[in-house]
Amino acid sequence: MDFQTLKGNMDEVFERILDKTNHGEQPELKDAQEFVRLCRLLHMQASEEWAAEAEDFAHLAEKFLQVLKEDDLQESVVIVESLDAAKDYCHRMFSL
Repeated sequence: MDFQTLKGNMDEVFERILDKTNHGEQPELKDAQEFVRLCRLLHMQASEEWAAEAEDFAHLAEKFLQVLKEDDLQESVVIVESLDAAKDYCHRMFSL
């Protein structure tokens, strides 16, 4: 998958996740699983310049999936907010 398609797919899935948590609902497990898969792909494609941030982001996505499986809505919301902040930071710093 090329980089732009990967980013577009990540954005679509993350928007669904964010929409659910913004409405106080637990995101769909399939969306979380797909998001983790895409984050892993992003990490594999990361340049040396931002590889550490991509790795941290993928780790946070995996933590989100784990918490979602535990059905902990409050912690899911916290992690999704952290993912959103990390995404914004990376986009500002690395102009992805």
